[in-house]
Amino acid sequence: MAKTLGCLVGAMTTGALFLHWIEPGSPPPDNRYAIQLRALEVQQSVRPDETIAPARWRGVIIRADGHRHGLAPEPHFRVTNRGELIPGQPWIQQLDATTSGLIEVALDAPTGRSAGLSPQQANTLIALLSELRQGYLSDGGQVQLDERSFATEDRGPAVPQAQRLKELLHSAGLSS
Repeated sequence: MAKTLGCLVGAMTTGALFLHWIEPGSPPPDNRYAIQLRALEVQQSVRPDETIAPARWRGVIIRADGHRHGLAPEPHFRVTNRGELIPGQPWIQQLDATTSGLIEVALDAPTGRSAGLSPQQANTLIALLSELRQGYLSDGGQVQLDERSFATEDRGPAVPQAQRLKELLHSAGLSS
């Protein structure tokens, strides 16, 4: 009995050490698998109330959060730095408050040293845009980037973040 128990403990210890050595953690933050996992979460947030027929939209506009002129309405979606997708009341009620026919997606301002789009934010944005393009945009619906919204006095010029967003959209096949 002691021999069997000793062998079991030895095998489990060896297995644990092996797993610790290869570190099978979560997938890298910007690979296709992570985007697919995020897409499943996004699908649940994007689907509006079943009692309201989903509208057909002309396109999507991506803005930096907080860059809305005057008393502009809440955005349809907000993507936090941690990659959380927060649907706003305009999306839940399928309202086009700006009468532009565009779905407004607001990205939280970057934090930390990178001062750019976080990998989690990028994955959520790609998953969101893919879901919107498949089910809610009319044919030829475009994804636009409001480059002016990413340039402010405290954040500096918009060039690095706007360029990164353009590259991200292009690589995901979402740019128009």
